[in-house]
Amino acid sequence: MKSPCAGCGLSDGGDCCQEIFNEIGARAHSDPSLGRVHRLIVDTYCLQHPPYIESAKSFAAHVLGVCAALECANDPLLVHRIHRWLDGPARFAKPAVPEFRGAVTIASVAEAGTEPNVEPEKVARAVRNWARSTWATYAMHHALAHRWIGEMMQR
Repeated sequence: MKSPCAGCGLSDGGDCCQEIFNEIGARAHSDPSLGRVHRLIVDTYCLQHPPYIESAKSFAAHVLGVCAALECANDPLLVHRIHRWLDGPARFAKPAVPEFRGAVTIASVAEAGTEPNVEPEKVARAVRNWARSTWATYAMHHALAHRWIGEMMQR
């Protein structure tokens, strides 16, 4: 038996969650039920796996991506401004990553079913549930994300 993933805690081990992530990512290119939540999948996965958020900019990109998706209805203008705001050198230090990053993992998305004939909303609900669980563990950074959004929306 493998040891739990150091990032998300999935009991099947770190390689298993990466394999699930890779499979879902590949499917997202052809399956609209996954394509419409693909960015949220990537952002949430990265927030649960610290090697993907080593730099201040990658941390901000994924924190802001989840915030935009969950709290701002994926506002296209905001998403565009996030990308513009992150262009160039980082203007801030990377905050600390929470030790515990959520009880729900990417395995819950796989359990919801990722076959082409699965109800798209079922998969989207599983992704949003996973993202909300992960976002809750970043509560110490919600005010910072909101401040950054305020700054970029004033530009």
